[in-house]
Amino acid sequence: MADPLTVREKAEFDATLAADLIRQAAAPKQGPLSDAYLSGRKGNDKEEKAAASAVQQPRQLLAKMLNGAAEQSKVFSSAPEVLEESASSLCDDYLGVIARSLSQRAANNSDYAAGKHPNLDKLMEKFTQ
Repeated sequence: MADPLTVREKAEFDATLAADLIRQAAAPKQGPLSDAYLSGRKGNDKEEKAAASAVQQPRQLLAKMLNGAAEQSKVFSSAPEVLEESASSLCDDYLGVIARSLSQRAANNSDYAAGKHPNLDKLMEKFTQ
């Protein structure tokens, strides 16, 4: 198969590689990659922080969503305390499903290392009996 690069392009490519090798050789050694980086987590940004905040407060988020739906609806209306109670109950059920699913997935994962994630260990104790 013929080389897809012209002689000039090949020379430029080789020169770029040589310059990169010299620059990399002079660069300081990089420290080990973090567990977060290796697991594919992104860096911190405003959207991620806002989403994480919403996930950490699911009752408030769900109550806000239910209130918003009630305000937009002509059919569905209820007192705020009823909506908050409904949101809390739904949230408990939802978090239970997530916790059960997470603990079952970890139990079936050959890469799971007991003791490395103590909170996950507690969930697994509760839901994988």
